[in-house]
Amino acid sequence: SCTPIFSVDVERLVAIAKNMLHEGRLIVQARTIWPYYDGLVHDILCDKVTSSLGRVAILQIVVCLILFPLSTLHAHQYLVKRAQYQQMSHEAYEAAQASRKVHRRRRRRSDSKDQELAETGNDEHDEDADGETTDGESESSDAEDATDSDGR
Repeated sequence: SCTPIFSVDVERLVAIAKNMLHEGRLIVQARTIWPYYDGLVHDILCDKVTSSLGRVAILQIVVCLILFPLSTLHAHQYLVKRAQYQQMSHEAYEAAQASRKVHRRRRRRSDSKDQELAETGNDEHDEDADGETTDGESESSDAEDATDSDGR
């Protein structure tokens, strides 16, 4: 029924297959593979990789024992300086707030004094020859301002 199969030369195919197997055996022999194995495994893996691992170990020692501690010291110094800066700026901010409070109180007191003087007709407020006030209120208000600026 299938005529092309009857025309196949089986003995020739067997001879070709045997020839291919023989060449394959020659290729995979130890004397053929040994130069490749020696070049790849012995030269590269045994010699170059082990020397590279030595360099990697030295690099790790330098990084872990020298550079990392130096970077932590640098970070610590930065954080200390940053905390000092923030403390100084916070203290300066508080001092400015206290100064503003003192000025507001003085302004309110002077406004209230001016209002009282306007209402009473300047009877209670006498000045001596030097231009200083003789009533004790200004001295007490200065003492109050000093205690307010200290925050106590």
